[in-house]
Amino acid sequence: MIELIIPESLAFLFLFLPLVRPFVKKLWPMDGLVWLPVLALGIAAALFPAYGFRPECIPLLFCAIILNIINIPQVLSLAGRMKNDDFRERNWGLTVFLIAFLVLAAAAGIYFLPGEETALTGEGVSSVVVYDEERDNKYFLRVYGQTGPKSGTVPALLVIPPITGSILMADRLCASLRDGGFTVVSYSRLDFDFPSVDQDGKSRNPPLADILNLFRSYTGGRFSEAANNTGRSQETERQADIRFLLGLIRQNQGIPGYGEAPGNRTDWGRVFAAGYGAGGSALLSLADQDTALRGIIVIESQLLSAYKGDEQLSAPEFSRDANWFRSLWAGISGWAANLRSRKITGIGTVPNPKIPVCFIVSDQVQNAKHQNGRYAALIQVFRTAAAPVILAAASGAGVLDYSDVPEKYPIYSTLFPGRGKKAWPRAGCIPGTAALITNFAVSVLERENTGAGKPSISRKPIDKQDLYIQTRGALSF
Repeated sequence: MIELIIPESLAFLFLFLPLVRPFVKKLWPMDGLVWLPVLALGIAAALFPAYGFRPECIPLLFCAIILNIINIPQVLSLAGRMKNDDFRERNWGLTVFLIAFLVLAAAAGIYFLPGEETALTGEGVSSVVVYDEERDNKYFLRVYGQTGPKSGTVPALLVIPPITGSILMADRLCASLRDGGFTVVSYSRLDFDFPSVDQDGKSRNPPLADILNLFRSYTGGRFSEAANNTGRSQETERQADIRFLLGLIRQNQGIPGYGEAPGNRTDWGRVFAAGYGAGGSALLSLADQDTALRGIIVIESQLLSAYKGDEQLSAPEFSRDANWFRSLWAGISGWAANLRSRKITGIGTVPNPKIPVCFIVSDQVQNAKHQNGRYAALIQVFRTAAAPVILAAASGAGVLDYSDVPEKYPIYSTLFPGRGKKAWPRAGCIPGTAALITNFAVSVLERENTGAGKPSISRKPIDKQDLYIQTRGALSF
């Protein structure tokens, strides 16, 4: 992905030269410079279909659009074979401002580039497609198996990815957890995850109305009943996903269609699960019931199903209608309903998990405002759970820093920071998160003391000074 510097630099140069033309006399005779912004706009626009959505390139594209609008009179004059020296009469203050804006846009695009390729991991990963015929759902599973022979058996870990970004935001973490001794299973679901990624690596987006509802639940789920009910439906869908996949694993003693390499054996009876957002909330609700999971890891979840209001509205169904107009109208209707909906009044009954739980959250959890806001429901679960629980927050970690985001989309990590000085660099977020999950699992296995001997996975080094930790029960990192 580092090669993005080349087209970004070309676009910057093609925009910069016409801008500085009034200040450099040697450039005055070069009328052909007026065509350079057009080329720059083409390059900046082509970055997105060529490299996917790159948010750090948006300022450069915006700058190219503005400068091309300003440049229209000169292009028309040159196309009509007319002499045009109006560039000498430009407002110098405006020109200096545009140059400064261009430099900042180009600098942001280069500074926030990912250090490595953002493609999905290929080595040691098996792609499997499974169907839930009862609910008419299609799942694209990715199994991160051990790449070398292992002594004994290894535990399994089911990773429920965030709905926004899906497996693209958890892929490297899954690979890191695999390297730590787990057999990792993750997935994306067609027409639900944004996007789902099929077995060929092709991304597919859900209907527009579902995308709008998704962001509405993120921003208003703790304040508006309409948005909260949308979030509840997402958690319900994730619960059904987890039930189906766990049932599939138990029924087949593994993943059908996945063959382990010689010398490796996964203990599909020892399954942990980690979930982001709605997936983590769904795990908490399931852990309140009988479950065969050894332990769950809840990553940055709001547990919207625990909130209550004056009046419960009916949760919207996720539409499978791909008609863009109907999807857009449904999204607008939902937004309008949200404006007049009743407000959330507090927290009702929270789950009481029966198995060990690890909460991994932003260090904003130390802020009283967020303890009574975003993390209020999770903290209530932490304080009332009968099972052992542990809460961990890395210093300076934001809400997106426990995923692939810091490496793949570092600008998002900067826009949503934690409260303190970052303990982990960009490249340290994935191994740091993997260490938290691994050490929790080791602690649970040691606590069980089933007589099977030492756990096949081992603890990873973590600097305690970099962590904010609270525990209840016999668990330790």
